[in-house]
Amino acid sequence: MKYEIVHFKQFWDQLEPTFDGSSVLKLFEWMTECNVINIFPNIHIALRIYFTISVANCTAERAFSKLARIKNKNRSSQTQDNLSSLMILSTKINDVLQILNLNNT
Repeated sequence: MKYEIVHFKQFWDQLEPTFDGSSVLKLFEWMTECNVINIFPNIHIALRIYFTISVANCTAERAFSKLARIKNKNRSSQTQDNLSSLMILSTKINDVLQILNLNNT
């Protein structure tokens, strides 16, 4: 991977693309259009992983936010098993509430 990045930098400098390389999406699209994915496969994989990080991070942030609400100063003496159970319950209830139509009266 290390040498692939060095080669990609030299390749980039020689081609002198018309856009700034700081836009990851444009870089990804450019690699696809120029068909250089086979030449620099690890960079292409790294860019794909980069696009998924923010999505995966939101789920973790929500889980920690729920944990902060569950484990507050009034419940600080709970065991790890109880906290795990409450987290699972909280997650499952949220999933069920997303499915339910609460507007039926």
